[in-house]
Amino acid sequence: MMAEKPLMLQLKISYPCRAEAGKAYLVTVDLDWIGGNWHYEDEEYLVYCLIDCGVYFECKSLDGSVIILHRMGGSYGSAKFLIAAVENFSDAELKINFINKWGVPLDEVRLSCTKLEEPFDPSLSYEQKADSSLRDKENERRSPSSNSSIEDVSSEFLIRFWGVRGVRPSPGHETMRYGGNTICVEMLVSGQRLIFDAGTGICSLGRSLLSEVSVEAHIFFSHSHWGHIQGFRNFEPAFKPGNTFHIYGSIAPTGATIEQRLNDQMMHPNFPVPLQVMGSVLSFTDVEVGLESKESVVELNDVLVESMLLNHPGEALGYRVTFKGLSVAYITDTEHFPDRLDENVLLLSRDVDVMIYDATYTDEEYHNEKNSKVGWGHSTWQEALKIAKAANVKKVVLFHHEPTHDDNFLDDVQTQASQYFSDVVVAYEGLEIDARTLRTRNFIER
Repeated sequence: MMAEKPLMLQLKISYPCRAEAGKAYLVTVDLDWIGGNWHYEDEEYLVYCLIDCGVYFECKSLDGSVIILHRMGGSYGSAKFLIAAVENFSDAELKINFINKWGVPLDEVRLSCTKLEEPFDPSLSYEQKADSSLRDKENERRSPSSNSSIEDVSSEFLIRFWGVRGVRPSPGHETMRYGGNTICVEMLVSGQRLIFDAGTGICSLGRSLLSEVSVEAHIFFSHSHWGHIQGFRNFEPAFKPGNTFHIYGSIAPTGATIEQRLNDQMMHPNFPVPLQVMGSVLSFTDVEVGLESKESVVELNDVLVESMLLNHPGEALGYRVTFKGLSVAYITDTEHFPDRLDENVLLLSRDVDVMIYDATYTDEEYHNEKNSKVGWGHSTWQEALKIAKAANVKKVVLFHHEPTHDDNFLDDVQTQASQYFSDVVVAYEGLEIDARTLRTRNFIER
């Protein structure tokens, strides 16, 4: 066994603000290691994180200061420390040293510090103090000064689009305005985060969450065709210990659960890092279908998520989210019937405030004699508006765009659709809708 040796890496952090004696800080050290993917044996590297507080602070580790990285690579880890100022200072310095027995190079080290506003109380345990700081940081993120905030988190109902493209990603200058990432929709409802599908758009969502100390979310999968799961394996928050994700999906006609299907896409030779390397807590729930079935209703406090089967090869689920009299229908990957409106789609979308609908094609493309799309499992924007009128929908969002539909094409769809329905929008990456007011804005700076 090799002797322990330093990584020859030392970070220094300075606090530019004044602090008073007795004030406390929570310091989080995050390590990323990308290398080593050619190894097939999953061995652990133990990295010891040591803080030299000098004379300014008292320090205690909250998790033993040991970070576990995995030999297979793509590994993430973090350590947390609580420090308390023992005297007043205007500019202090912390030194962080990393030691491990292998001498593993680290690709990235991130350091964050959260100041705890209340005075440090020696009678309060370090663990309680840390838990308090996590709640404070979440409240700060939701405050009116935050980019992601609204006035009252307990009554919020925001819908955010991180990926709007169907089938496959379509990057390039011709899709820059609407975006080329595959499907991912986030809903912030009554202080809870709901995520629908994990196309490549979830990677951008994941990066936006990296500054969070602790993330909890509910991920609902419509089905496991490639454009709806391909981003999950690169969803960075899922690799971070301390995060929690509740994952829901139906059992496939083959009998495979959503856990099995996500696991399979990350197995060799498809991907170098298995699902088990993800450091967050992952819980899986098999969803039954049918609005009348008690098992199909997921209750998240005062938020209800209901599901119905959609008309799609290999099956897919549509969802309806209801909170305090407001409802949003998420209907992706469904093909309309030639002789009638789909009863399941009508049930999902009846009287909803917002209906998000699969508008992959135009009627002309769908019925094209030379290249018909009948039987491909997708619908059109014209059929979306038929459903909306029959179901008394207030606002329609057209998404799951065909990869070859560039920005100019989607501009034309917006113009034409607006002539037939009073409140319709063609979804783009960065679109945010407030379900309470139906107002829209772009939450991503371009």
